[in-house]
Amino acid sequence: MNYHRSCGIRSYADSESMKEALASLDTLGCQDKADAGPASRQALARPGRRVGAAGPGGITGTPPLAELSTQIASCSHCSLHESRQVDTPGQGGEKPSLLIVGDWLGVQTGRMPGKNEMFGTEQDLMLAKMIGAIDLVQDNVFVTNIIKCSVPASIHPTAEQLTTCASYLKLQIAVLSPRIICAMGTVAAQALTGTSQAISQLRGRFHPCRLPSAQEIPVMPTYHPTYLLQNPEMKQAVWADLQAIQRELKKKTP
Repeated sequence: MNYHRSCGIRSYADSESMKEALASLDTLGCQDKADAGPASRQALARPGRRVGAAGPGGITGTPPLAELSTQIASCSHCSLHESRQVDTPGQGGEKPSLLIVGDWLGVQTGRMPGKNEMFGTEQDLMLAKMIGAIDLVQDNVFVTNIIKCSVPASIHPTAEQLTTCASYLKLQIAVLSPRIICAMGTVAAQALTGTSQAISQLRGRFHPCRLPSAQEIPVMPTYHPTYLLQNPEMKQAVWADLQAIQRELKKKTP
């Protein structure tokens, strides 16, 4: 909630709709049935879109990152493109060990975000320090958001918009095939774990992200840098999550 407040969000037009949207994002193929509530279990029972099916821009198969970025930059499949100042398809290595997924780039009125901005100016600086602290370099990490358009602080993405944009993330996961995913922020964490639990309950342990290909990727939910700027006392918790990621990556290193 503090994260959303810092983006200028003061209320939610339809909280039940948002809960359903978060549950329906299990079409990413990522789910943790043991932690899923009734709404999530019902969503898991519905057949999801197969990786390789047509994506939002008519994409088929698993296209290269460059093609996905082009599709994202010109996407007009929801109304968010009308207020888009920049797109955030993601940046980093093409074969990353770690995929970091945030919610969206919130933009305050009167501010023009930088072309390579992902989470925000201060947030990106903090994220760079986090990545360096666990001995990873740019080629080892790919950073993106669920919502690929920058979003004005006065707008909150709808259920339909989240579901539409999540199709791009699903394709990115298939292409990148990371060893671990770090979900930063409530929306990213709940979407990638297929639950409606609070991030305070989700963080601190890995959850399975099962792809339609049967591949399973561990997901570590943690707090978003925006939240940490508002609540610096929670940095210790995030550091513990990052250390767990570091240990897991070393364990998987041949």
